[in-house]
Amino acid sequence: MNCTTLEEVDIHSDSMSVLDIDVDKFMTFFKAQRDAIRMFIELTCEINQQEFVEKLNTLFSDKHFKRVNCEALKDKKRIIVLFAGETYPAYIYYVENN
Repeated sequence: MNCTTLEEVDIHSDSMSVLDIDVDKFMTFFKAQRDAIRMFIELTCEINQQEFVEKLNTLFSDKHFKRVNCEALKDKKRIIVLFAGETYPAYIYYVENN
C-alpha cells in the first residue's frame, strides 16, 4: 500500500519504544508524503534523558533532518516531538534534503 497524501500523523505513546523505527523505512515513507506533512509524537512516559536524546539522534540524524527551535517553516515536512501537558514542542525537525 502506498500512502502519499497524508497531511498529519499523530502518535501518542507511553513508551519511548515508539522511537525504535527502522530509519531507512521511515525515511522512505516520510519523504513520499506531501510537502507540508506534520508528524506529532507525544510521549506520556517518564524518560531517561540520555536514552531519549540518543533515540532522537538516531532516528532524526543530521543526514536527513535539521532541528530547529520554532515551527517557522510551515510549508516543509516536519516532525514535532512533545511531552503530554507541555505547551510547546520539545523538539522540531525539518527534512533537510527533500
